[in-house]
Amino acid sequence: MPQFDVHRRAGRAPASATYYVTVQSSRFDRLPTRIAIPLIPARFAVAGENRVLPLVEVEQNSYLINALQILSVPLSWLGPVVASLADDADASRIIAAIDEAISRGYR
Repeated sequence: MPQFDVHRRAGRAPASATYYVTVQSSRFDRLPTRIAIPLIPARFAVAGENRVLPLVEVEQNSYLINALQILSVPLSWLGPVVASLADDADASRIIAAIDEAISRGYR
């Protein structure tokens, strides 16, 4: 399963996410789960630039990749692939969002 593929929600996945982007390395494809991040409609965006919520286009709609909700999901939650965010710009923004979410916060 390629890294940065966007899957439509399937099975018993929570209805709060229409799409998930897989971020797990393909080295772990033998596992029955994937590390994924839900996409949320861009209308929920907070004013201003937010590195932890990068904006992407999927099926001609705008979504935020909510890196604060990164999770491990069973394969049954992942439906068909509808897009890829593997290009350099999108992949770099996703990695930066994950880094922002898990980096130590110094004040």
